Amino acid sequence: MVANTNDMNKFSRTAQLVRIKDAMRKWRAARNLSQADAASLLGIPRRNYEKYEGDANRGIPMPIVGKFCALADVDANWLLSGQKKQRIIPIPALAKIEKKIKSVA
Repeated sequence: MVANTNDMNKFSRTAQLVRIKDAMRKWRAARNLSQADAASLLGIPRRNYEKYEGDANRGIPMPIVGKFCALADVDANWLLSGQKKQRIIPIPALAKIEKKIKSVA
């Protein structure tokens, strides 16, 4: 039996929410922050933060996810897709430019 597209999308959304909520909890706990502290750093009401972190079915607005990624120094690609950050191989021309810039600096 093949899963239909809706089931796969639901799983992807569920997987995203689990990763985001888990990252938020771990980040907050590692810094000994209360939910109120974390909410203040993100610029949102404490009650909203509590719901984002605690309610398994509640989505988190993308602007809040973006703020969290910036604040916690978390790779957004990993947070949303579960994929590790891709290593970018520089184009040879860019490598030459970088070399010139470094020699001038």
